[in-house]
Amino acid sequence: MPIDLIEDTSLLESSTSNGPNWWAAGIGLTIIFIAGLVYWHLHKRHAMPGPTTMKKPVNPAIDAMKRLAELKESYQAMSSNAFSLSVSEILRVFIEERFAIPAAHQSTEEFMAEMVYDDRLNEALRESLQHFLFTCDLAKFARHDLAEERKLELHEQAYTFVYEFQRTGAKADNLSTAGGQA
Repeated sequence: MPIDLIEDTSLLESSTSNGPNWWAAGIGLTIIFIAGLVYWHLHKRHAMPGPTTMKKPVNPAIDAMKRLAELKESYQAMSSNAFSLSVSEILRVFIEERFAIPAAHQSTEEFMAEMVYDDRLNEALRESLQHFLFTCDLAKFARHDLAEERKLELHEQAYTFVYEFQRTGAKADNLSTAGGQA
């Protein structure tokens, strides 16, 4: 008499039932994941600027001199406050970009306190810079009125400061205080 070990075949039939097919779901998710990676890779490649669309790095001195030239064209129509704010901002941004010092986001006192320990500017240049910023602060905060000649002097001091950095290859110790007190 043969022995039939499997009496109930319903367990075998349930593995082929209409329930979830985990293998198909796994393969489907894998295909979606790979398609997502391919799309991301292609999109990332197209989003990166090529050599012809890449912006050239801006030279802080050239940018500052350009902004100073634009300011000189309109200084007469500006109030002392607006002019001193603009001219000092141009110089502060130049210093910030050139030396990686947060000059545009500090008060004159904070900035000059930091510059005391910075050996990239010589003593005479630090003093002339401090005088320049103090004069601008007088017009900005104390509402000190600047005559047209004084506006031009401040403009010239800022321009000379930036120009000398550009001309000397940014060697601050070789700078003179050309243009009076900057």
